[in-house]
Formats: sequence, C-alpha cells, structure tokens
Amino acid sequence: MGDAVPVEEILAEPEDPGFIQGVLGGILSTLTSNGWLIVGLGALTYYLYQRQFQGSSSSSGIRLGSGRALQTPEEREAQQNRDQARREAVLKLQEKYRKEAEERAEKLKQLEEQKKKERLQELERLEAIRGGRRLGEDQRKSFRPEYNPLMGDTSNSSRVCSRPSTGRGGG
Repeated sequence: MGDAVPVEEILAEPEDPGFIQGVLGGILSTLTSNGWLIVGLGALTYYLYQRQFQGSSSSSGIRLGSGRALQTPEEREAQQNRDQARREAVLKLQEKYRKEAEERAEKLKQLEEQKKKERLQELERLEAIRGGRRLGEDQRKSFRPEYNPLMGDTSNSSRVCSRPSTGRGGG
C-alpha cells in the first residue's frame, strides 16, 4: 500500500475588479433596479424648470418663439400687425380652397348626371334592339293573390305525405 502523495490544495481568489468597473457596475445596477423612478424624477424636474424659468419671463412682454420678450410698444405693435396679416392671409386661402372645393363638387355632380343620362340612353337603345321590358312594367300575376310561394300551399288543410309514416323494418 504505498506511499500517500500529499495533495496540494490550490484556492483561487477572485480578482479585484478595478475601481472604474466597480463604479460602472454600481451605476448599472441602480439604473436597472430604479429606471422608471429616475425617468419620472427627470420629467418632473424638467416640468418644474420649464414652469419656473420659462413662465416667469412671459409676464414682461409678448414672447417670441426664440424665447426673447418684446420690450417696446413699437415692437409689440409690429408683431401684432404681422400676426393680423398672417390671419388675413390664412382666411383668404381658406376662402379660395372652399370656392375651389365647391366648383369641383359642382363639376363632379354635372359629370355624374351626364354619365347617368348616357347610361339611360344606352339602355333605351339596347331595349329598342332587343325588345326587352323593364321590371314593373305590364307584369301579369300568375299566382293567386293569397298565394305566397315562399310560405307553401296553406290553402289546403289536408296534406299528402310522399313517404310512408312507418320506416322500413330492419331485422
């Protein structure tokens, strides 16, 4: 039984991840666990910022799209004149488009009527060639007035059955 060879145990120690990797891992784990909370706080902060800083300067004068407020009455009046001119131009365009739409609708209506007349003339011509009739013209009723073919023959109370009432006997 021989000599026992001593077994050397080797323990592997985990490597120390560096400072940057540790910080990035912490930030990433925070974002993954609290992502929606961070987004919500960011949106609330943005809303409050807009309300506080952007809303306070509008009381000093008329605001332009660039964020600058008009200070002098001449600038305000010029801006109002430009706005009025824009409104008038828009109203003119709307009126022009409304008139064009009405004209188009009238033309379409006339075209439809013309096509309808042409179709009727074509049908009349075909009827003259074929000698056909239109529905509802000079029709003779071949059925009794109380007879409805969809309801069956209800005038006769006794019905003749085409099959025997007893089935074929099987043995």
